[in-house]
Amino acid sequence: MQPFTPYSCDNRETISEENLNESLNDGLNMCYFHCDVTREDDVSLAVAFVVTKFGTLDIMVNNAGIAGTPCPDIHEFELSTFEKVFDINVKGVFLGMKHLLES
Repeated sequence: MQPFTPYSCDNRETISEENLNESLNDGLNMCYFHCDVTREDDVSLAVAFVVTKFGTLDIMVNNAGIAGTPCPDIHEFELSTFEKVFDINVKGVFLGMKHLLES
């Protein structure tokens, strides 16, 4: 049985590179791929990267998400904020599952 290999996908390069360097310093075999989960091409490339590098993608922790700006009254809630939250929290999960199942 092959051991679990952590794989990080993030749209903030510096934060994940710091995490990657810490993990590598701790002796973990880990890789990183820059990905915006709201962009289908990014998600498709990220899944393809893992499958190419490791041969399979057996488990996916598909947990990108944001809360948005708190707003007590819905009539004051900006549509652009709602769209950003929806795109990351719903569309991002959908795209991840879609491309995982296609792989």
